[in-house]
Amino acid sequence: MTTSNNNHSAETTIVSFYIGRGGRFHNPGHKFFRGEESIQDVMNIVGDSRWMFLGFENQANVNPFDQEKHPLAFEKVNELISLSTDGYRKELAKYGITEKSLGELGWLDINGHFIISQKDVDSGVGTLNFDREYCTYFTQKLSDCDIDELKLIAEEGYNHLIAEYYDYKYSADLTQVDETFVDENGNEWGNGNDRLNEKESAMLARLIFEM
Repeated sequence: MTTSNNNHSAETTIVSFYIGRGGRFHNPGHKFFRGEESIQDVMNIVGDSRWMFLGFENQANVNPFDQEKHPLAFEKVNELISLSTDGYRKELAKYGITEKSLGELGWLDINGHFIISQKDVDSGVGTLNFDREYCTYFTQKLSDCDIDELKLIAEEGYNHLIAEYYDYKYSADLTQVDETFVDENGNEWGNGNDRLNEKESAMLARLIFEM
């Protein structure tokens, strides 16, 4: 084993999952591990097939004009709303549309449904819910993964991520003592000051996958 420091990469490493059809009968709701990628990375990949545009959370509900009765005015205000991602707020104020009424800046799908805030995109962690259990992408910090998600990671052979998670989960409790960690199955691992080497990472990955 090699010596560890106190910075746990599991708290900064972002991993990605997809929920869609799978299993023996190709049923919806199956979760798949995609790899190490932020929600922006996912958007860059799926953007060609899933059209998205920058807009506001409430932009579909703030236009004061009726589309059928006043189509020209309706389109003008909609255009100003689209342009307001780069300014034009004073113009919108003339129609009683404020920054508060527009809501969060973010991304909308082809039907105008708000799917993710720009704040989440910037953080790297978020969810793209295109069709719930049929088509949903989400990212999260490795440290937030549950045992089922760790199994998916182990199944794909990402042993270094299992090692990162181990270091985050257990070293905080063991760094002040010179002892080994023994899991519920009787497997013994080095003290919290140590990181797993490649062989040990593979062993722990198999252990988690078999749980």
